[in-house]
Amino acid sequence: ITKKAQDAMQGSINKCLGDLATFSCPPDYDLDPEGEPPRNPSLWAIWNGIRLEPQAREAFERFSGEKVEEIGFMRHKAGSCGASPDGLIVGKSVGIEIKCPIASTHVGYLRQGELPATYASQVHFSMAVTGADAWHFWSYCPGLPPFHFLQKRSDLTERYADGINEFTELLKQAKQEMAELWEVGKNAGEMPPR
Repeated sequence: ITKKAQDAMQGSINKCLGDLATFSCPPDYDLDPEGEPPRNPSLWAIWNGIRLEPQAREAFERFSGEKVEEIGFMRHKAGSCGASPDGLIVGKSVGIEIKCPIASTHVGYLRQGELPATYASQVHFSMAVTGADAWHFWSYCPGLPPFHFLQKRSDLTERYADGINEFTELLKQAKQEMAELWEVGKNAGEMPPR
């Protein structure tokens, strides 16, 4: 596993364990799909995606003849990580990622004709988390033809699955280290009882 991946895992572990703190931070942004569009272009794209996703899901169901079950956050069977797919295909071991980008981005997906590299990690990680055999990538932009790509499990998916297993072990070790540090702090009168 690469140094960059190890650093990312350690950052995720620190975030998970940091969530035990007794204070919280505000979210990075607050978007209301029914409200005014944000002025920030990056946030506008997120706002637009949230607003159009139901319409995009219905278009996919008409296109594919498949029924999409909306789901929330799904934890990996080890409980150490998870993903929030846009849906699972009813009766199949297949999921879906839906995007509603701005028109120029969508046209780029149509012209490229393959899974956009920007979303390869998200799609393969989702398969690794859920155990799915394949994942639909669906890009929807009103007024343009939709873009569809079906990604099957591959070596990249299996590398993510291996990474999840490694991360699970690192998280288990880090939790043990924190439990020991908690006891030291508690004995010094610095920590509340758990």
